[in-house]
Amino acid sequence: MALTPPFRIRHNLCVGSQCGSPSVEPAHVPIVSYLEEMQMQRFVDVARSFAAEEDGLAVTEYGLLLALVAVALVAVVKTFGSTIKTWFGKATTDVTTAAPQ
Repeated sequence: MALTPPFRIRHNLCVGSQCGSPSVEPAHVPIVSYLEEMQMQRFVDVARSFAAEEDGLAVTEYGLLLALVAVALVAVVKTFGSTIKTWFGKATTDVTTAAPQ
């Protein structure tokens, strides 16, 4: 049953063997409350679909891999920093003295 605002469906509860069918009644709430309710429902729907997706897991894995590479790079520079600096200094000297003038 398609209804337009400000109507809502009221579901009657079953008592014993007597079950009522849903009835339509005009809502006694302002349109603003209806819009807020629809926005909240949209938020809940988006949150559920986000929780069901697995794309976020791949992003998290790439982030952890990037963090691991960064930690390894920092460890290498800390350990071999002076050796690397000496090697680049020697290479720079060799290039500048070997260049024709």
